[in-house]
Amino acid sequence: MRQWKTESIYEDDRLRADNKEYAAAMIIQFFNYKDCVPSGELRSLYHNTRMIFHGLDQMLLIMEEVMEQAGYPQGDLAPRCLKMCEEKIPCFADCQGAAKEESSTDFSKWDHALYKKNITIQIYCRKNASMQGEVRFPEEKIYFRSTLELMRMIHQYLQCLTEINKKKTE
Repeated sequence: MRQWKTESIYEDDRLRADNKEYAAAMIIQFFNYKDCVPSGELRSLYHNTRMIFHGLDQMLLIMEEVMEQAGYPQGDLAPRCLKMCEEKIPCFADCQGAAKEESSTDFSKWDHALYKKNITIQIYCRKNASMQGEVRFPEEKIYFRSTLELMRMIHQYLQCLTEINKKKTE
């Protein structure tokens, strides 16, 4: 079985060359998991930048916006918006805003044991206002059928890492 590196983005065990397809792959690094709210950075080769997130909701919205900007993978339905806010759609993947936020982040509070554990998320399709794909953790690869399922797996992973780190320090 082929070993994969968390710094590389693979689809079907081969590096994709088309820049548009890079929008469907994200590398996630977590800074901390305080009060069950993960913070970290999302790296997308499509934007060639890192975007800071606070909470899985913001991480998923950034992912969705990156894919929407690239038009890949194409969603089957347009996202619904509130009528009173249609012209004020928030921008979560603003690369300039992410870079500014990154410089103001207090890096001394990182959980370095957590930061060393990257995950890679590969989106295969977007249907029914959700995402389907695979998430690669350091020890395993799991397919997910919805963003809710992805969120549950990431929380489970972070809770396990937190418990393991607590046991090591005791």
